Amino acid sequence: MTTALELLRQGRRDEIWKKYCGFIDLSLKEFTEIQKHLLMEQIDLLSKCELGRHVLGGRTPSSVEEFRQTVPLTTYEDYAPYLLEKREDVLPAKPMFWARTSGRSGHYEFKWIPFPEGVFWAQLHEFFSTFVFASSRERGDFTLREHDKFLYCLAPPPYGSGWIPYHLPQVFPFDFIPPAEEAENMSFEERMREGFRLALEEGLDVFLGIGSVLVRVGEQFATQSGEVRLPSPFSQPRSFLRLMRGALRSKLARRAMLPRDIWDIKGIVITGTDSSIYRDEIERYWGVAPVEFYGATELHIVAMQTWDREGMTFVPSANFLEFIPQEEYLKAENEPGYQPHTVPLDDVEAGKVYELVATNFMGGPFVRYRVRDLIRITSLRNENLDIDIPQMVF
Repeated sequence: MTTALELLRQGRRDEIWKKYCGFIDLSLKEFTEIQKHLLMEQIDLLSKCELGRHVLGGRTPSSVEEFRQTVPLTTYEDYAPYLLEKREDVLPAKPMFWARTSGRSGHYEFKWIPFPEGVFWAQLHEFFSTFVFASSRERGDFTLREHDKFLYCLAPPPYGSGWIPYHLPQVFPFDFIPPAEEAENMSFEERMREGFRLALEEGLDVFLGIGSVLVRVGEQFATQSGEVRLPSPFSQPRSFLRLMRGALRSKLARRAMLPRDIWDIKGIVITGTDSSIYRDEIERYWGVAPVEFYGATELHIVAMQTWDREGMTFVPSANFLEFIPQEEYLKAENEPGYQPHTVPLDDVEAGKVYELVATNFMGGPFVRYRVRDLIRITSLRNENLDIDIPQMVF
């Protein structure tokens, strides 16, 4: 399979866009047809393993409609006896690795999630898509280059994000600072300190992080900029020039020095429950409006913003998507044992709130899985960008 690096070196940037961002050009009908096809492939895998037969109730649905009518909704409790013991013999596909995530249900200190190879590479594909969008200002136009510097702001293994720095360069040649092998053994504060030391010398182009963390780093720059000691222009000339430029920019703006004064960031990607709260502050400190994506360790990336930084567009290739309307969600909350009804993506309504239900593709274990996250459908399509897929916010 041709990688983004190979396409980039051949000057085929339009093909990079099509490969990693072309899903936004799907019609809703094409989107749902992809979903149905991948679901039937997943049902076949599930029917051949112990865990799959358990969650399917011993049935092998022959259609999407039968699947939605006969297979019950699930939560992590349905998988815990298998996954907490990391039982690979019961899974629909052998894991490439196991990721750990904190449990929001309150029943577990943490959860273990298997990552089959197909799932993991699909997630890397989607991660790269977010950075293409983050560095774009219009359709097909992105500014990423080979060896762009990527600040390591991610949780290390065994968290799922910790595997990204080891493998994302196989999709696109980002240079992580600090290098993953070193960063993994550092505390978060040590990683940030070393990362910014390297960024002063080598530059900084892109990064992924939690919104509140990026704001905190920006605040520290602002409060400590008056205490910055300039490095030697002879031993560290690039660091010296970046800090001098930052000092000049901040002086002309008559304010404390901010990260935006030192680096011209190409793209920032954020995730987390606080993303929308901190968007404006991130742009103020870093000079770039971030692109947000929604996902979970169990579901990977479900939806992402494009270059307009508005509603998030659903991704077709990670999970089969269903939606519990808010009234059904509330009924299930008040009536233990009640199985709420779902609607497919092509039946959601603009302005309404839904709980997301997802079934993994490519050998993932989760079937009609409730992560208990509520999303709102903001519109049935993005009219400004001509994206024919419903838009959501978390």
